[in-house]
Amino acid sequence: MQRISQKWLIAGFLSFGFVAVLPSNGMAKDPPKKADRASDRTPAAGEDLSETIEFDRIPERARTKLVEERHGDKVLASYHIRRNSRDYYRVTVAHKKSERVILVTGNGVLENVEDVRTAELASYRQNQDAWYRDYDDRMIAQDRVATQAVERVTATVDNPERVSWDQLPGRVRATLARENGGEKIDYIIRYNDKAANNVLYQTTLAESGERKHLLQVLPDGSIFNEGDYSPKGREADQWRPQSLGYDDLPAKVRASVDREAPSGRVPHVDVATRRGGKIYTVEIANRDGTRYLTMNEDGKVLSDVTDKQNSGNPLPTRTR
Repeated sequence: MQRISQKWLIAGFLSFGFVAVLPSNGMAKDPPKKADRASDRTPAAGEDLSETIEFDRIPERARTKLVEERHGDKVLASYHIRRNSRDYYRVTVAHKKSERVILVTGNGVLENVEDVRTAELASYRQNQDAWYRDYDDRMIAQDRVATQAVERVTATVDNPERVSWDQLPGRVRATLARENGGEKIDYIIRYNDKAANNVLYQTTLAESGERKHLLQVLPDGSIFNEGDYSPKGREADQWRPQSLGYDDLPAKVRASVDREAPSGRVPHVDVATRRGGKIYTVEIANRDGTRYLTMNEDGKVLSDVTDKQNSGNPLPTRTR
């Protein structure tokens, strides 16, 4: 966790009468860093590019994450993408009966894992270049929204601002809904953490007994830091969600996704063990915007969030 974040964490836990033991630095998501260049050619300042690259020539941090995420699947294509002076590495692998696309940043942060669904397979096969252009455009658009959020939020760790559930970005609401069993959360604060170079959304959830679970979530919905705490300050269990592909979902969950959203691409899936069971967050992208379904192991939809494309606040959450 970044140092400036710790100050507010301690203050937050003291308000509960706790003495907090902070999570280790290994739990924190690295702030963005400039990536190594993928080729011998030096891109001009501000130049966008999309070029093939041999997998073994991908910079080490990005390549290590890609190896971890592809689980031995055969690499079919590797690309270096640069947009807005940021570097990404996109790899397509053969996965089961279809193909899987994995995108990481230059410093090895996983952006998403996307399987080509059966409903999308025909258009994918017909024009892969168009499919990948749309893919890259969506990823960059999400980064742009996150960047704008950093610029817009002026609250600091010393003076955070309280935000309502309806003010949260769709990905943040989907993450918090998953972490809280599909239920809304009443108290959430937001601040611009200069050390993390990002906006953090923070809340504390009640767990079993006297334990409290603190969450810090980035605008893209990923967990920046988390930890369980007892009144004695003892650090308890720490756990993080895992990223999956659509094909990795259990049959009941996949059937529910197909029923709720028979078309649209699934660029990101998270699973986490919460309160004795697995909770899934499934992102579905279509022309109208991005939808986030939170489901349990039986495929029951716990919450349903929609972010309109390039708009401000997301549509209201539906719970079931």
